[in-house]
Amino acid sequence: MFVTLASKVFRKGIPFAGGWWAISFPMAALTSASLKYSMFVQAWPVTVIAVVLLAMLSIAILVLFVRTLHILLNGSLLAG
Repeated sequence: MFVTLASKVFRKGIPFAGGWWAISFPMAALTSASLKYSMFVQAWPVTVIAVVLLAMLSIAILVLFVRTLHILLNGSLLAG
C-alpha cells in the first residue's frame, strides 16, 4: 500500500484535493513501525531504512502542506 500511495504525492497530472492527506497515514504507520523495529534490532541497515522512510514522510507532508496552502489561497479548498 505504501509503494502505490507514496508515488502519487509527487505526480503533477493528478488533481489535488484535501483528501490527499489520507496518503500520509499509511506512510506514517510504516515509518513509525520501522523506527520502532530499528530500536529493537539495532542493525545499521534497518536504521538506515527507517531514517530514509522518515525523510520521505517528512517530504511528503511538506508537499501536502504546501499544496493545501496553495489551494486554500486560491479559494478552491473551501469552495462549496
